[in-house]
Amino acid sequence: MHAAIIGAGLAGLTCARALQARDHRVTLFDRGRAPGGRMSSRRLGPDRHADHGTRAFLVHDERFAGQVDEWLKSGVAAVWTPELVMIDGPGVARPNRFKSTRYVGTPEMRAPIIDLANQLGTSVTLHRGRNIAGVHHSGSHWVVQDDEGEAAAFDAVALAVPAPNAAALLTEVPHLHAVASAVPMTPAWAATVVFPNRLPIAFDAANVSIGARHEHAGVLAWMDRESSKPGRTSDECWVLHAGEEWTRDHINDDAEAVGAQMLDAFFSATGVTRSEPTEIHTHRWRYAFPVAPLCDGCLWDDQLLIGACGDWCMGSRVEGAYLSGLAMASRVMGERSDFLEPCLPTHGRA
Repeated sequence: MHAAIIGAGLAGLTCARALQARDHRVTLFDRGRAPGGRMSSRRLGPDRHADHGTRAFLVHDERFAGQVDEWLKSGVAAVWTPELVMIDGPGVARPNRFKSTRYVGTPEMRAPIIDLANQLGTSVTLHRGRNIAGVHHSGSHWVVQDDEGEAAAFDAVALAVPAPNAAALLTEVPHLHAVASAVPMTPAWAATVVFPNRLPIAFDAANVSIGARHEHAGVLAWMDRESSKPGRTSDECWVLHAGEEWTRDHINDDAEAVGAQMLDAFFSATGVTRSEPTEIHTHRWRYAFPVAPLCDGCLWDDQLLIGACGDWCMGSRVEGAYLSGLAMASRVMGERSDFLEPCLPTHGRA
């Protein structure tokens, strides 16, 4: 069988590796210059990166635990133990009681993804910079066509992309299209801010929840000091994640204006004297978090041999993306696996 996988994030690469292990031929398409999805990092310069997507990941399921152990042994992941606080008022920080073990890629969040991609053998072909515009059924095959008109035929297709993107490519499979369309995903603004000197902030990361009456209410939901993560440089770099409702209200705003507002909210929340950054970069994640994630492992049609996978199929976390990729590989190979039990449908960022 020759399978096409659209999307080279964690779900797509996990599916590809599992199919490769069973001697299936796989072609991966990704519209980015490099694989990663939301585990991508912003490059700031030689050996300088910032995790402007996934901030960290947690482990609950033994299958994902085994994968994380492999990453730890190969040095592409490590435990992150930040001094974590809650900020619920300007300059008011209190200890966060959430003590789960957090992991990050090293020296950047994308490192585990790169490791998975590097492990793919000759039976897997990865096409970078290929945006898929349509997937059409033709006889006993699926024809995958990119936005430049290039097309190829495959026996099976797995869409490892956000739910709205999957829905757009599933129009010829109405029942799957309907399910994917019913999983809206919220956007997210992220800002990477580099300062010339270390700021007098005693903590490394914070969940932010400023009261509605404050002028910066809802602007920020999270902040972290990148140098507190293992394998990073000592630069004073903070990554800020905007609140979801605020992001929706400002999704089409100018990126520079968004960054300025997030920076104002950062100084207000931390209570430190303002210091002008040397760099500030903003990024808009159009489809960041599923509003109501599924708990099905993946979507699949046994007769048509097409489906979709991703974190939105398995509880919205990094772990969910990995398990969804495994579930998709099982379905492509004609197997059925029970992925319902470990699903954690929590609307979280880790």
